[in-house]
Amino acid sequence: MASPTSPLLPSAVQPSYNAIPASSTNGAGAPPSAPERSLEIPNLLVTSLPGLLEHFNVSSHPSASDTALVLVALLSKLKRTRELEENVKGKSTRDTWEAKERTRELSARVEALLGDAWELWLKDGEGEAERVLWESVAPAPYSRVIDFLPLMSVPASFGSHELIQLSFHTTWGSGLQPFFAAAEPAALFSAVRFLTWLDSFSTPRLLHLHALCLRIAHLLLAIWISLYPSPTAHWGVPSILWTLFTLCTSLELPWHPSLFRLLSLLTLVTALPTPPQPSHLSFLLLLSSIAVSLISFHLPLHPSPILLFVNKQVIATSTRFEYLLSRALIPSILYFLPLVLASIFALALALNGDPWHPYLLLRATFEYAAEVAPYETRIACLVAVILALAGYIWLIEFATVELAARGEQRENEDAQRGFVRAMIDYSYLPGREERTGYRLPAPLNLAELAVADLPYYVLCALRGRARASKWRVAAKAVVWRTCVAPVTAVLSLAYAWEWPVAQVWRRAA
Repeated sequence: MASPTSPLLPSAVQPSYNAIPASSTNGAGAPPSAPERSLEIPNLLVTSLPGLLEHFNVSSHPSASDTALVLVALLSKLKRTRELEENVKGKSTRDTWEAKERTRELSARVEALLGDAWELWLKDGEGEAERVLWESVAPAPYSRVIDFLPLMSVPASFGSHELIQLSFHTTWGSGLQPFFAAAEPAALFSAVRFLTWLDSFSTPRLLHLHALCLRIAHLLLAIWISLYPSPTAHWGVPSILWTLFTLCTSLELPWHPSLFRLLSLLTLVTALPTPPQPSHLSFLLLLSSIAVSLISFHLPLHPSPILLFVNKQVIATSTRFEYLLSRALIPSILYFLPLVLASIFALALALNGDPWHPYLLLRATFEYAAEVAPYETRIACLVAVILALAGYIWLIEFATVELAARGEQRENEDAQRGFVRAMIDYSYLPGREERTGYRLPAPLNLAELAVADLPYYVLCALRGRARASKWRVAAKAVVWRTCVAPVTAVLSLAYAWEWPVAQVWRRAA
């Protein structure tokens, strides 16, 4: 297990699922929420930390909720200031430079107040760090401290504080239930106690492992179809299940770009009304989706096995590989693509063959084709060799020059932001109205869509948003406790080494 002080995990470029409209009220059993207070702050250039605390009516010994309010207000101001700095314009070059200097000065002042407020809470504050990071102070997309940490506008040094890293480590393995759930009931055998025990498996680590298992199942179905295609072009059980996974993956909300999702959907569309068949364009797309999925498992993109290895070396390697792939290999292939295509065309004409068949298979898009000739196989192999050589030229160049300038610190910061984003995406409090970004993975998202989301919009039109929100929270909790919780309870056996009995046994040994 990695040190809690090291950046924990993956890509900062992957978009977050945490874009769900939220209510500002807490669920049953939660402490009553304080009345909403404005997050606007006075002129920061002349405001000190004591004046800022007085503005928000916060004492010199702030609680977790008070600290969360001050930090969210400062982080919101910093976010707006950085956006203003990027978009600032003036009538002349000097006006633009002066405007940028003013915004930089304001950003530096906000960062200084952020550090002072955090240090004040560390010294005299009360409450857990988890409550400071996850406490919702306003019904807005960015209403918690944790929502700002994945942003590039927030200094990485703030998220790399040892206490915050310890909090991340605790939340990833234990979830938010111990910090925001109601007190345990007195009765030993009761439905409430059973639900509390069931909800204890809603940890980001187990929910990520559950999503990863479903993604692997989708991949295995695609591999099965490619290895054992139906000779009569009939729909079998594997192809039906693969179609279900593909359709549900395309319906995941909120929608985010994914090459694996796009290739799977194109495979299904080009194969209809039959499953993917060899010597058909859909079969080539199916093989491409398998290759993309296998590569993505080595990148810091969730769900990915990389999240299971909270190890600094594994994270740094995956982050570096992602950077090389996106900045070196792909641009180099596109750069040399005209020359490669011209070489392939000339070689195919010299061999009296079809220059397009080896890699596009357009000749067999809607009809079956004959077996590939040996010379076509040689052309395909030559294509792979040329593309690999063209890519490695720039790959080595970027590895020796660009990465040296970029530095390991930037990679660690990207890994840290990516891990925070993944933790937000897999954080869930069943039956609570707290805003979370967790969405059930495919194909279970179909049940969530039918039971929780669609009735929510109907009830919004008929009964109002308040009642609809209560229905959505309760229905999603029922779906989660029925379909996901039993599976995560079984998956928790993979971490039995961390159970209290195992810890006592290890200490005794």
